[in-house]
Amino acid sequence: MSPALGFTVRSVTFRSDGSIAAAVDGYSSPNVPRCCADVHESFTWTPHGHGYLRTVSVPDAET
Repeated sequence: MSPALGFTVRSVTFRSDGSIAAAVDGYSSPNVPRCCADVHESFTWTPHGHGYLRTVSVPDAET
């Protein structure tokens, strides 16, 4: 992940199967106040060959 993406990491989990999971917060535009992240995503890196395969999941919007 590039710092240019502007994500703040909330948590990181190293799993026994070798995968790595991270919950991150970010901003949908420069107009969103930096106190109030409005993008919440979860990334998982799973061992794949000689590297890792990243998947992204976005939680359902709260109603």
